[in-house]
Amino acid sequence: MSADLARYSRLMGDDESAINNTLKSYRQILTEKIHAFYGGVVESSVDSILAKFLSIVDTVSWVAEIQKELKQQNDQLLLCPKDIF
Repeated sequence: MSADLARYSRLMGDDESAINNTLKSYRQILTEKIHAFYGGVVESSVDSILAKFLSIVDTVSWVAEIQKELKQQNDQLLLCPKDIF
């Protein structure tokens, strides 16, 4: 599974500090949930993460949980949900 921040360069140009803080928070959420669904982080960069799960069921369950969680986070930030992961 791979996740990547959409429009990273534009967002960094708009407010670098806020995006860095948001990315740090989201990375923590992503990593915690990856481990909760029996996965592990294979590789990561500033705006992306590559994870491996034991089964497709764990992967799909993680994706559903992350979509719900990040939508709630985005709604609080008043960002368009498509702008973050």
